[in-house]
Amino acid sequence: MPFVRPWSGWPKRGSIWPDHRPNPPSQSMPNPFDVVLEHLHASRFDDAENACRDILARAPNHPGALCLLGAVANGRGQWAQAHQWIDQAARLGGEFPVLLVERAVTFQGQGEVGKAIASLRAAVAKEPEVARGHQLLSELLLPGPDYYQVLSRLHEWLKPRCYLEIGVFRGQSMVLAQAPTIAVGIDPAAQLHATPQTVTKIFPLESDVYFGTRDVRSDLEADSVDLAFIDGLHHFEQTLRDFINVERLSRPDSVITIHDGLPLDSLTAARDRKTSFWTGDVWKIIPCLTKWRPDLNVFTVASAPSGLTVVLGADSSSRVLSDNFDAIVAEFMNSDPEPTKPGWAESMRMAPNDWDDLRRRLDRRAA
Repeated sequence: MPFVRPWSGWPKRGSIWPDHRPNPPSQSMPNPFDVVLEHLHASRFDDAENACRDILARAPNHPGALCLLGAVANGRGQWAQAHQWIDQAARLGGEFPVLLVERAVTFQGQGEVGKAIASLRAAVAKEPEVARGHQLLSELLLPGPDYYQVLSRLHEWLKPRCYLEIGVFRGQSMVLAQAPTIAVGIDPAAQLHATPQTVTKIFPLESDVYFGTRDVRSDLEADSVDLAFIDGLHHFEQTLRDFINVERLSRPDSVITIHDGLPLDSLTAARDRKTSFWTGDVWKIIPCLTKWRPDLNVFTVASAPSGLTVVLGADSSSRVLSDNFDAIVAEFMNSDPEPTKPGWAESMRMAPNDWDDLRRRLDRRAA
């Protein structure tokens, strides 16, 4: 998942922090709020509560400490108590971003998902880097198995002879390939943090260079690709080039998947990266293929954190996209995402995050 700074979104000194923080940190004494967070992250809720009350003994009615008591109550599943602490913190310090996240957790626990989503959207609007903001938002908007789990099911069910991945990063998706699949990964800065489960070939090259210089079929040990996953540079035109190159190696029954087709908001879908949680403008590949390649079967599984687009019916002989590449890029370059507008899900060809539904779609791919 995208990395977020754990302190981001907390109120700043000079706004609603007290003029003097209780028990200010020194080289030998940790910040008391760090102590609370450490206990919370370890699910030591009694210790976290005691640390919060120590802060309140030094700085009564400190909104940050009251909010953290709400987080403790959330951790215990005490939703009514959490509401009380969070509401008290809001009365004293306003609705700062972390408070809105904790309020969302409370709403989620009470089954009020709509209110939880609204609170999270308010939190990330105030502070896009607020801890857990986009992560929780993605889990609520796109419930069910995440994209790694969906990819894992694809590997188990398809049992591909060969698998091609663009954008290996730390290898979380690469190692989903199982023997006897031949797995080929392309990433100029790949760093596998897990052990591959099958024959795995990593090429430290940019994808354009790889496709321009390598004998891909020789690397795959096959004439065509069975399963591909595109998760490289998060720019539309690069995703389009990657798709063009992969399709030339594909059959009508090949399965091509693309990550990040469902952005959560316009900021994280910006072309220029401004947030840790970032999908870029990859989403444009969906309306692009819908318009320029209506012969393809394109849909996006609604899996967290940002969807998994599936493309079926590949035609290795098609040159529509490559012949019109510049015109296509120019057409979609200035398009803006509108994930909160009515009709957005339909325009992204959103499909249920349900394995039986996905399997039925795959069963029809060669028909």
